[in-house]
Parts: sequence; C-alpha cells; structure tokens
Amino acid sequence: MEKINKNKKEIGIIITNFLPGEKLGGPIHSIYNLVQFNKEYFDFFILTTNKDFLSLKPYNLKTNVYIHKYGCKIKYVKKITFKEIYNFINQFKIVILTSFFSKPVIRFLILNIFLNFKSKIIIKPMGVFSLKAFKFKFYKKLFFTYLFNIFLLKNNITFSFSSKLEYLEASKFIKINKYFIVDEHPNPISLTNNLIRKRTDKLRILFVSRISPKKNLDFAISIINKLDIPYSFKIIGNIEDHKYYEKCKKLINNNNNVTFLGHKSPIDVKKIFAQSDIFLFPTKGENFGHVIFEALICGCIPFITNLTPFNDINSFAYVFTTFDSDLYVKKIYEYYKLPLSFKIEKSKQAINYANSYIDRLKLEKKIFYEINNL
Repeated sequence: MEKINKNKKEIGIIITNFLPGEKLGGPIHSIYNLVQFNKEYFDFFILTTNKDFLSLKPYNLKTNVYIHKYGCKIKYVKKITFKEIYNFINQFKIVILTSFFSKPVIRFLILNIFLNFKSKIIIKPMGVFSLKAFKFKFYKKLFFTYLFNIFLLKNNITFSFSSKLEYLEASKFIKINKYFIVDEHPNPISLTNNLIRKRTDKLRILFVSRISPKKNLDFAISIINKLDIPYSFKIIGNIEDHKYYEKCKKLINNNNNVTFLGHKSPIDVKKIFAQSDIFLFPTKGENFGHVIFEALICGCIPFITNLTPFNDINSFAYVFTTFDSDLYVKKIYEYYKLPLSFKIEKSKQAINYANSYIDRLKLEKKIFYEINNL
C-alpha cells in the first residue's frame, strides 16, 4: 500500500458513505473536517462505499484501489464486507469507526470477538445515543447494546465523544471502559468575506437538513403557517423519509411563500445561507449540528432548540427550551422589527463566534494529543 508520508502516524477511518456524496450530512462533514484540521499531523486512509447515502448509482471513480482525494487516501468499495474490514484494520495501528449502529461497526464488533486485533479502535457514535435518535428502531438498538455489554466490549476499543452530554447519553445504554471528549471539527472554510445584509421588506427564512422526523420540519412549517408578515421560507434537504415528506407537503398546503429546493451542493447551501436572515431549525437533537455552524459562519441567525451543543449563542441568536410554536412566532416577530443595523450586528457576532470556535480548535489540537496518547 502506498504511503503518503512515513513521518506521520497513519490513521484508518471506516465510514459507510463519504464524499463526493453529500446526502448523509453530518457524519460526512465530521470526518471531512477532522481530516482537514489534522492532515498536518496524520495521514488519513478512508474505507467507504462507492455510492451516496440511499443511492443505487455508483460514483464515477475507481474502486478497490486508493485514490488521493480531499487531503487523504480513499478506497471505494461496493460493500464494506467482513473481509474488507479485517484487511483494512490490520493495516493500521489506529482505526476510527463511525456511528455505533452502522453495519461496518457491527461487523467489526463481531470480528472482534474471535480475532485478536492489535489495532486500537476509536468508535465515534456521532449522536446515535441521544434519546430522540435512539427511539428509532428502539428495540433493535436496545438488543444490540445488550449484546455489546455482555459479549462485544473489549480493551482495544476507545470511544470518542463530542461533548460530556453525548458521553452521558451513551453511558445509559452501553458500558464504556475508555473514552475521550473532543469538540467536533467544523468546516474551516468561510464564504463570508463579502457578507452584505441588504434591507428587504420580506424576511428570508431557511430550513436545511435531511427530511426526516428527527429534524422536525413539520413543526417548522407549523411556525411558518402562523406568520402574518412578508416572508419567504426555503427548504433544502434530501428526502430520507418519503412518508414524512408527504406529511410536510400537506402542511404547506399551497403556501406560495414556501419553496422546496431539494438537495443542494454545499457551496450552494453556503450561498443561500449568506442570503438568508433566519435559520429555522427546531431539531429534536444534534450531536454537533454542522448545519448550525454553517449558518453561523455565514451570518444567518439560528432559531434552534436547546438539544444541540450551541446553547451559548443566546446573546445574538435564539435558543428555545420548549416546542412552543407561538413562542417561535413571537421571537421571529421581534427579530423582524429590529433595525437593519441591529441585524447586521447579530450577523457579525455569529461570524465572530464561528471563527473563534475554529481558532480555539486549531490552538488546542486536542484530537492530536488524544490519539497520540492511545
């Protein structure tokens, strides 16, 4: 296998879907950003499938060989089989596995019962133990965590959490012998150098996320339907749950102020964020919320629940502790009535918050120290 740089420690990563796919959202952003922040210190090798999330069409890329892309080396395969996992893990001293309930993680844990892997394994659950996320396929997940606690937990496994809350949520379901906590890495690239906030009579509201019950688009639409001011509401997202999407369409009920744009590229999403006033995202829970960070770095003001790590932005944004549509409407009216200069100041504070977060991560280099101490 070709080496990028023998002077760096090599890290293997297994993720079900990766770039150029975009539809999986947060997990792809999480791993891409992890690579971008740390490629100065590590050489990353990724094993992934050759299709986007929920897609049957393969990428137009070579498979079963390593391709140098996105600051790392990637091997695209048709399926991440037991054999692929075994061969991949044995090439590295440290391997990161993503999402506790993904097929690659389950297959690794089964292999790990019978085989003596010398590699140190880091599992990034990526928010799957939050109560809102865990309730989907609840009994299957509960049964698997039961098996994990009895048979599958071994000393070569370390968990990586993005917050103390994520650790506490996971510890309700699984035994955790070794773990560390490292903040998620956001996208360090900003398109906000030429940010312009123009006076418009119409409030520009945006929702960006996969169309699934966890993201709570139906509740966002119920808020929008109560507004009695000039507004536009754009919805961007891949349809993950078609039955739920049809429910949301009925709630829109021919509202001409609402536009469903479907899936958009990351570059297009950033441009639309920068042209919007409010990011309305009443999510039922986010491990990190890369889309919230994108809103911040583009100067678009989040209206979010307190079920994300961004509970410290109330000085310039809006964090809600209840699913009360009337309260959302009240705060949207308050924002709408602000002078343009106040809105511009809020946008600047959002951008400064995002840039300070990035600067702190670069300074701390915490993932670098944690991996080197394994």
